[in-house]
Amino acid sequence: MRTIRLARQPSVVSADIRAALASLGRGEMVVGGVALVGVRAPDGDEVVDAVVVLPRGVLVVVGVDLPDPAMRLTAPLHGQWRSDGWPLVGDGDSVNPATEALALADRVATRVRALPDIDTAVGTVIAVGPYVDTVEQPAAELAGPVRVLYPTPTTMLAATVSLALADRSLTVGQARRLVRALAPSVPEPNEETLAAEGFVGDPAMPAGEPGPAWSASALPTTVGPDRPASQGPRPEPAAGDDGEADPADRADHADQSSRSNPYQPEPHHPEHATTTEHFRTEPPAIPPGPRPAAAAPSDVQGTTMPAGDDAEPVPPATREPRPPAEHPGTASTEPAPDRAATVQSSTPGHRATTPGAPSARHLSRPESPAARTSTPPKDPPASGQSDVRTERPARDVHTAATSPKGAEPHPGNQAPEPSVPGEHPVTETTTPVEHPGPPAPAVATAATAARPATAPGGEPTTPSATRPAAPPGPLAAPAPPHQTGKPQRLSAATRWLPLAAIALLLGLVVLAIVLATSGGNEPPPPPPPTATETPAPAVHGVELTPRASGTAPRCSAHTTGDLQATLQGGECTALRRASFEAVVQGRRAAISVAVLSFPDERRAEEVRRIADTPGGGAVVDLATQTDQWPPPAPTFAGAAYTSKPGGTSIRLVQACWLDGPSRPNDPDLARAADAGLAVPLP
Repeated sequence: MRTIRLARQPSVVSADIRAALASLGRGEMVVGGVALVGVRAPDGDEVVDAVVVLPRGVLVVVGVDLPDPAMRLTAPLHGQWRSDGWPLVGDGDSVNPATEALALADRVATRVRALPDIDTAVGTVIAVGPYVDTVEQPAAELAGPVRVLYPTPTTMLAATVSLALADRSLTVGQARRLVRALAPSVPEPNEETLAAEGFVGDPAMPAGEPGPAWSASALPTTVGPDRPASQGPRPEPAAGDDGEADPADRADHADQSSRSNPYQPEPHHPEHATTTEHFRTEPPAIPPGPRPAAAAPSDVQGTTMPAGDDAEPVPPATREPRPPAEHPGTASTEPAPDRAATVQSSTPGHRATTPGAPSARHLSRPESPAARTSTPPKDPPASGQSDVRTERPARDVHTAATSPKGAEPHPGNQAPEPSVPGEHPVTETTTPVEHPGPPAPAVATAATAARPATAPGGEPTTPSATRPAAPPGPLAAPAPPHQTGKPQRLSAATRWLPLAAIALLLGLVVLAIVLATSGGNEPPPPPPPTATETPAPAVHGVELTPRASGTAPRCSAHTTGDLQATLQGGECTALRRASFEAVVQGRRAAISVAVLSFPDERRAEEVRRIADTPGGGAVVDLATQTDQWPPPAPTFAGAAYTSKPGGTSIRLVQACWLDGPSRPNDPDLARAADAGLAVPLP
């Protein structure tokens, strides 16, 4: 959105309006359009804060200054406004501070609708300030073309999106005519600039229209600290001009750009104000605290680390050829380059080392990438991937291996052939025998099991349990290891685990039986008494349905306005409140009843006189305070009010419609309020 400064804005909240519009950026990346800041109303000297020409509509933004900042503002368009519960009271005939602002916006909207060949949506934004945290507007008014808001980038963006809802976008020629009608003294934008702001191109638009044209750099949105305002923009010649623009035009443009600096403070000009300043809260609200300062930008800049996906992948480790062992039957003591740690044998006291390469007659088979790894594997490798041999003393007792991790050297000084990937390991069982000669092999690989082993005497021997190996497939991936053996001996803890589980189960069963037999003799507790709904009482022909009732020891915490200030000086002795719903003439009404008790009649009459004063405060409705009304809850704005003394106590009653606006002099509401004076409180 492009911002063009024309005249100084009249309200205090204008700086926030200008900042919110400037935050939408330039171009159509957010909403697009042209914002004319400080437009003079037709047939008058009043200044409108901004008129925003969007591709799908026109917004008229008028600022309204409140007496004080507020956290919560209730702002109906045709009703009384309340700031933090305090009514805004004026000296004139205006019902709220936005009455004159709405009239001014209607004049500008009428001027836009009167332009020929321009049929677009026209909305109104009432920007309130100096600060409002939450603005509450009736739901029925939110469906119309008027929004009441505190101008921030978020609220202004939401207003532009929700109010500019025309079916067709404005063309470049229509946008230029709108700018010419609202600001005749502004140089008209050219086609490229308006097309960049989201307006539809108009091929039939005349090439040379009166007035100098300006481009995207002629009138900047804001003048930042890096570009002084005194330099000013340089206007470009129009499409139909041959030479440079008039020097006076350049001076005018420079003056407009110097006034567009948002960092320069602007004085307030009440003579051009669009709203009166005689609205006030009664009594004056407590001066607000300091506004929260914006967080200072941090000088520390974060360091961007490369993401894990951007890191260069580590290639899988490759196997290097190993030199042949000096003796086929002896394990090699030189560590292999692809092993990270020494593999430990399952037999106690045996040391496992990395073997050398098999003899030259063994065929080498390429390994698949899945079998390679760049880090040492945590799980033991399969028999087809490991050729670890174990060395053990001659007089040791040997047991059968349970995991196919390698094969021991054959007694005949013949190295076993490495297993081929894809084959299953074959194990053989040997009986532990103590002998002085070379030990018998504990595990045989698939290649060794496929052919008869050679005994020390030279005779072939057959393993006690062998299984023929399947022929390997071409370049097959290694099969997962199969554990064929079982531990021959269980530890003591393993043997006791089943017995402990059985004992624990028996203990739980016995405990459940004891609890079931001992706890069943107690009689069941009596059922709680059922609450009976109180029938709706009828008072003066009006049926009242109770919604909430309760008491409180203090009154000031549940009141507002002057009534609260009076009660803080001298509290009441008790407070009883009740909320009722009634149907009067086919319409639903909410009735709030409060009974305040005091030590003497003089104090009660004094408090009643303050409560009867218009704008003097009221007692907060109990059902509204405790969220017991179905949404939407009544606000009791414009409610009918009545009161009745009762010696040392007073009764205050309010009545309002639940399905529409209320008026204090409504006879049906007055009838409902009279019923509240006579209804007995629960």
